[in-house]
Amino acid sequence: MHLLESFKHCPLPKDLNGIRFRDSTVPFWERLSLLIQTLSHIVHSENRFYPIQRNLQVQGWVKHFLAVNQKNRNELAECLLSELTGYLETREPLEQNIFVWRLTGNRRIGSTYPQLAGELKLDEGYIRYVFLGTLHGLIKASMEEPARYSILRGVVKDLHKESERQLTQSTKVTLDYVLKGMELEEIAGFRRLKLNTIEDHIVEIVLTDSSFPIDSYVSAEAQQRIAEAVKSCSTRQLTPIKRALEDDEISFFQIRLVLAKSGGII
Repeated sequence: MHLLESFKHCPLPKDLNGIRFRDSTVPFWERLSLLIQTLSHIVHSENRFYPIQRNLQVQGWVKHFLAVNQKNRNELAECLLSELTGYLETREPLEQNIFVWRLTGNRRIGSTYPQLAGELKLDEGYIRYVFLGTLHGLIKASMEEPARYSILRGVVKDLHKESERQLTQSTKVTLDYVLKGMELEEIAGFRRLKLNTIEDHIVEIVLTDSSFPIDSYVSAEAQQRIAEAVKSCSTRQLTPIKRALEDDEISFFQIRLVLAKSGGII
């Protein structure tokens, strides 16, 4: 499917920003999900439950947050519910549903990505991006409107820091065109740059933001084959990997993307 058509049917969330929030997204969700689960049990007078997050540091943070918060537990739960509801009302129904279904509470276990994919008849990877976009939006809102989202601000305030790796200005321009649905060849022609240069930009984007989707450039099957070749070669050098693949249809660009997605490239 043409990339533009793909974006029309499954648009990227407006607040998806892994470049800015990549370091804070996971710990923010771990804290928030456990806080919601804890408050849900407390307000139902159930103080014993199996925590959804097993990370002891996250559990310690929730205990400390509850200990220093001046509100009683019911009031705190109501305030958090109000903040989440107010924010979710600004989102699309799909974003609302995915976020709510991911939550675990009293006598309720949050849905996994595969379960949501089956229920919604959508690609699992796309559901992940939608959910990430919602989390990024929550972090952004809590930072820009701390008075309105005071509880959420408390969850994220010590987590967020700007990414140490920044995109070059030229790559930022390419990213803007990609998000508008343009093909790489179109971007190269429009910007009067070589295709190889635009491909370098895409690799830089993926290195900076590992959540950036590459399925439009490398099929899932090709990604799997490249990963297997990397493992069999015990190297991240491009030429040996390309030779091991024995497939002229898989390009160096695609190999670089898979390597970048997995955390680095030579």
